[in-house]
Amino acid sequence: MHQNHAAIPPRFVEVSILSAAMMNIGIIGGTFDPIHLGHLLIAEQARNHMNLDKVWFIPAGHPPHKQEHHITPAKHRLEMVKIATEENSAFEVLDWEIKREKLSYTIDTVNWAVKTYPTYQFSLIVGTDMVNNLPSWYRIEKLVQQVTIIAMHRPGFTSESLPEFIQEKVRWVEDAVEIFLSASQLRDNITCGRSIRYAVPSEVCRYIKEHQLYESPRLS
Repeated sequence: MHQNHAAIPPRFVEVSILSAAMMNIGIIGGTFDPIHLGHLLIAEQARNHMNLDKVWFIPAGHPPHKQEHHITPAKHRLEMVKIATEENSAFEVLDWEIKREKLSYTIDTVNWAVKTYPTYQFSLIVGTDMVNNLPSWYRIEKLVQQVTIIAMHRPGFTSESLPEFIQEKVRWVEDAVEIFLSASQLRDNITCGRSIRYAVPSEVCRYIKEHQLYESPRLS
């Protein structure tokens, strides 16, 4: 049955009303353009293996690594994340980076979270392919002082090239199951009229179709 997603689902969280109680929070960020099952799968595995109370999905407002690229308006990306996560009571969506209207550096988001919720323990959730890119993250030394990194680990993967100060802050989800989906490939499939069924939640597919997202080729 078609669902009306105009109303904000219960697990979209206004940042001003979060509880001050002690909680163990995982943060997964990204452009989510669009969100897909790979994002949801690593978030759920991190929650389950690391006993997280909640996983916060925080869509990027203005990702610094994509300044030269066209990205879908934030209102659509945010709505797709809300739709994709609404069936999981442990998943919450925060719009802090979008409302901030500045470049979305992870360190800024973490600084805000730690300052705003000092009783919480925070971890960042990343996929396997992101791990070896961690040394290039903006102010990574400061970042790992404030959070741990929850990373997916699959057989044959090695992180020996990581600096020790990062390695000691990584907590591995062993034998993780990952779906290696590319958001850019999904966008290209839509543009070319190909199916993205089973790659994104069905209600997200419906939202994309209703709003005619990704139907025209991007300029960059």
